[in-house]
Amino acid sequence: GHDLDTDRVLGAGDLLPLPTYAFQRDHYWIATSKSSGDLRSVGLRASEHPWLGAVTGTAADDGYLFTGRLSLSEQPWLAEHAAFGTVLVPGTGLLELALTAAHHVGAERVEELTLLA
Repeated sequence: GHDLDTDRVLGAGDLLPLPTYAFQRDHYWIATSKSSGDLRSVGLRASEHPWLGAVTGTAADDGYLFTGRLSLSEQPWLAEHAAFGTVLVPGTGLLELALTAAHHVGAERVEELTLLA
């Protein structure tokens, strides 16, 4: 029930008008470009797989964490793998990711891979 003094809280500047309707679909974040920084400076190692960005050991045990970005902007060819208008990652691609992780930890193969819907 009180008036908000935005100048006191935010300083004397221009305010950005925010949408009053939650589903207006306007984006208010800044578009960024893909960073190409040195992964080793933050304790990561670059992966040799195009889908994986970095590999790091876990702190709790002798495990590994593999990270990456899978999107149509990074892999535009994925758009060709669609069923009923939905883009799907090919199962062979997921197997390749598992095999890359297996090779990284010293395993020669992936014996079994179960994919659930």
